[in-house]
Amino acid sequence: MNLRVRFAPEALAQLQALEQRIAEAGAPLAGERYVDAIVDYCMKLQAFAGTRGCSG
Repeated sequence: MNLRVRFAPEALAQLQALEQRIAEAGAPLAGERYVDAIVDYCMKLQAFAGTRGCSG
């Protein structure tokens, strides 16, 4: 089974807004890292999406 993580346009807009808000508060690098961490976490779900069952 080939499953993949996809972000809704609304979710991408919210992530961009979050990064911008953190940047405007004076921490642009922290905003970028924070949003990147969220995206990375979501992408890791892809690796486990097909492992609901176990054969053996």
